[in-house]
Amino acid sequence: MFFFKKDIILKTLLVAEPYLFHTYKMCRPGQLPGTESVCFEILGFDILIDDKLKPWVIEVNRCPSFGSNQQIDFDIKSRLLVDSFELVHLRASDRQR
Repeated sequence: MFFFKKDIILKTLLVAEPYLFHTYKMCRPGQLPGTESVCFEILGFDILIDDKLKPWVIEVNRCPSFGSNQQIDFDIKSRLLVDSFELVHLRASDRQR
């Protein structure tokens, strides 16, 4: 099942890539071509799995909710944030910078 969700997410990102690339490029106008982007965002995918186990993208949220009213929500979303900060090498000491 995981592979189906992964595949549908990748295909959705491929379709959205030109729009996302343009948006992220606007984070740093005037940057030289080929330089690294300084932007990232967490996208929230709402995927419905039907009775035949076929996944359907319902929507993609550019600003997904990080609120949690259940422990499983908190566990998943807090780990996602920690992993994201580690991915971009963000440390608590960077807060002052």
